[in-house]
Amino acid sequence: MLSGPNGRFRSVRIAGEVADEDEVEDVYLAAVESSDPGQSRDVTGARIGSFDDEILLRAERSASGKARTYRVTFVAVDVDGNEARASATVVVPER
Repeated sequence: MLSGPNGRFRSVRIAGEVADEDEVEDVYLAAVESSDPGQSRDVTGARIGSFDDEILLRAERSASGKARTYRVTFVAVDVDGNEARASATVVVPER
């Protein structure tokens, strides 16, 4: 949660664990999406396609005052090419 929506960027660290019967070949950041469409200026430092466990998200709500959510998605790939996706949600609350 990014409380205190003041329009400033906040560092968000993503942590997780990957396990597979086979060897995991790659883990990468696949997407960072905002519930406010067209707000790409609200995400910075996200290196899509690479292992990036720290990004900057703007602590700001939409103009209507509704909560904003960011969805951060990672992909893990094993040596056989099988993929698994996992997402985390970051919320900038209404109040």
